[in-house]
Amino acid sequence: MVPLKGYESLYSIERNGRIWTHRTNKYLKANKEGKVTLKGLDNIKQRHKVRYLVDCQFTIGYLESLGVPVKGYEDLYSINEQGQIWSCTEKMYKKLCKNRTGYLYTELYKYGVAKTCELHRLLALQFIPNPTGRPEVDHINQDKSDNRLENLRWATKDEQSWNRGMTILNKSGYIGVYWNKQRKRWTAELRAYKKRYSKQFVLLEDAIAHRNWLVDTYHIFGLTVE
Repeated sequence: MVPLKGYESLYSIERNGRIWTHRTNKYLKANKEGKVTLKGLDNIKQRHKVRYLVDCQFTIGYLESLGVPVKGYEDLYSINEQGQIWSCTEKMYKKLCKNRTGYLYTELYKYGVAKTCELHRLLALQFIPNPTGRPEVDHINQDKSDNRLENLRWATKDEQSWNRGMTILNKSGYIGVYWNKQRKRWTAELRAYKKRYSKQFVLLEDAIAHRNWLVDTYHIFGLTVE
């Protein structure tokens, strides 16, 4: 018999699935669905399948598949490299939703307070080193639903903006090159290091060339347009 994860001071569990409650000093009885009701220190009741409790407690391979504790929620949630978030209290994976900007997110609870957490940030905080302290997490291929670790990287706000695709208003077909209706000129633009660099041209080819020059000048690799 060992302390039950998430309820260490309240319940203990045996490998055969019997759960001992320290409140009344007796074994709990599971219902017909194989579930038991557990009450935490906050007096909130949760129903759990006994077999999941046993797997989470004793099966090494099962525990590894659940991942590592989420930073800031160590006793409540864990996350694996595939982006699955396990709730230690509900004994199930959290449901992911998509917000209006296209990012996947879920809600994590602590002390009864919910916090909306985007999946790509949770993964980066947990598995991707950030020695330079960059504040943003960038999707390399610009696909916000692709949260594979190899597609995520820490970035500054400038670096993240450089990796954005064209807006629907861009008619030139090139990132950072657009038509200025007021001046009736093609504009080559780059925002870097909190500054805006912009110049107008009659010919689209000249604007593209200048945009490439800006990219090369400020050492922003991988953004040259062709």
